[in-house]
Amino acid sequence: SLTLGIIYIIGLFNSSIMNVINTTEIVNFNAIKSIMCIGIAIYLIYNIIYYIVGRLQFNKGVNVD
Repeated sequence: SLTLGIIYIIGLFNSSIMNVINTTEIVNFNAIKSIMCIGIAIYLIYNIIYYIVGRLQFNKGVNVD
């Protein structure tokens, strides 16, 4: 839902992306390409954040007691 929210906010500034969300008409290929690039970038950011948080948690160690 966070990714869709970010794409919707970007769509407010780019009308071709908003047409993908709001209409059933045939849209420009560049709009779909833009959405895919945005989605990939957001996914990459999520992975980096999860990696950093995981490393921090791993370095804290596990309390076995």
